[in-house]
Amino acid sequence: MVQRLDANENILSASAYDAWGNPLVPNPNDPFGYDAQWGYYTDNETGLLLLTHRYYDPTQGRFLTRDPIGYSGGVNLYGYVGNGAIVGIDALGFIHIVFSPSGGCGEIKVYSDSGDLFKYIGFPLHKLILKCGACNKTTNEKGNPNMRGSHGPCPKGTYQIGVPHDSKNISLDPGWIPITNGIPFKRSIWIHGGRDGHSYPTCPTNGCIRLPGKCMSLLMFVIEIFGNHNDKITIN
Repeated sequence: MVQRLDANENILSASAYDAWGNPLVPNPNDPFGYDAQWGYYTDNETGLLLLTHRYYDPTQGRFLTRDPIGYSGGVNLYGYVGNGAIVGIDALGFIHIVFSPSGGCGEIKVYSDSGDLFKYIGFPLHKLILKCGACNKTTNEKGNPNMRGSHGPCPKGTYQIGVPHDSKNISLDPGWIPITNGIPFKRSIWIHGGRDGHSYPTCPTNGCIRLPGKCMSLLMFVIEIFGNHNDKITIN
């Protein structure tokens, strides 16, 4: 059952669908249709669903549009969450970055997001597309991660990231990617390059995560090509 409400939580429309998205109780007055809370749009004339980047035909139970991440999502270009839709959904993004450990040197892994909710499906359905060393050494390693101005490590958690920005600044080169919500956003914590050939990886930041220049360039390229501005980073 899908309901559409107004600002006062009054029901404007109600519809029912089967497991594939076919309407059991059609409602021609609802322009949004199945799962509109994820930004999906139902074309009532054709019956097709537009899921952000891909058209889906509920009568066939298949996508008509290829996966935008291409073969990074598997050999089936028309697949969805590794054909495991019972246990996974891909509601928010195409790229998920995982960094560990917070407050030290470790590695960063970039996954194609073949199923968005980790807590339901775990990592096996996510294809690793990039891995490299990264550091979160800070100027105040004992600083409170959740306090603005502490210059402590980046707090653990999952956050959204923004679009990449080019930079020739020696501390950022070749660029930086902002974290756009939560405590890291309030602390202006970024993912960036810089200091290659000088004191990387020991050169501290004020809480940012620093990558080698070549790896940062690859990360920016991956996000620019495959991302959709709802990509995330998990810091362990």
